[in-house]
Amino acid sequence: MADFQIAIKIVLEHEGVLVDDAKDPGGVTKYGISHKSYPHEDIPNLTVDRAKQIYEIDYWNKIRGNEIRCQRIADKLLDMSVLMGSRNAVVCLQRALYSCNAMEKLSSIDGVVGDRTLYSINNNAEYVVLPTFKSECAGYFRCLNNENYISGWLHRAYE
Repeated sequence: MADFQIAIKIVLEHEGVLVDDAKDPGGVTKYGISHKSYPHEDIPNLTVDRAKQIYEIDYWNKIRGNEIRCQRIADKLLDMSVLMGSRNAVVCLQRALYSCNAMEKLSSIDGVVGDRTLYSINNNAEYVVLPTFKSECAGYFRCLNNENYISGWLHRAYE
């Protein structure tokens, strides 16, 4: 099963600094944790251990990361969950699974890693699912039409 400690390293490589970008609606952000999403956290003084705790509880557990067999799919799902929100990332993964004809048992694309989604993730080949998932994520970012961040988002989606 996938390991949170491996997946969080990837997220922190992307999200590891304090940022106060006036163009970012999230406001002050550190380790990818924004003031808008976590108004009760002291973002400038946020520790990496506290950020990891937030990511494990609010993101990793939500995507059922410990139940995903393929580490690379779990890594990408966590990273995209941080970047676009868990629901949006799971919708992208569910669309990818449908595109690969790997989601025949799912009744709808709902943005939740339920038993059927988890079954589809764990019973299909990474080499088929992962590139399609990356493409779905890129498509999501393109639809946002945000020229300030699109280049970085696309790079991260395809990485």
